Amino acid sequence: MYKRQVLEWTTESFVADYTSDDGASYHQIRMDLNLLELFGLTPIRVDLSLNYPNPFNPSTAIDVTMEQSSQGSLIIYNINGQEVLTLHKGEFSPGITQFMWNGRDNSGLPVSGGTYIYRLVVDGSSGQSQKMILLR
Repeated sequence: MYKRQVLEWTTESFVADYTSDDGASYHQIRMDLNLLELFGLTPIRVDLSLNYPNPFNPSTAIDVTMEQSSQGSLIIYNINGQEVLTLHKGEFSPGITQFMWNGRDNSGLPVSGGTYIYRLVVDGSSGQSQKMILLR
């Protein structure tokens, strides 16, 4: 096991360190929070619902809930991790937004039945994923 701790935290900066169990590895980082261009220290609330119905045929609904307006994407992948469809890319409005998927890919072609993963990425970092099953 390793040891890590925040040594100092102020409104301007923080200092943290890490030490391995055997003491062979020690690292310390000092970060000026102004360099991070933080707009708020409180993360926004984001929720990616389970799709319904699941399993589905021919279409399914996915609800995304945002506490505040944010940039992001909602992308569907096959079980091998290959992108199937970009369901949404751009701004998400505050509140609940419902997206529908009709079992087609980016080219408009029907995909085969099976398991698919949908992933929500917000502001380049916050990510949530869910699994769904398309029956053919």
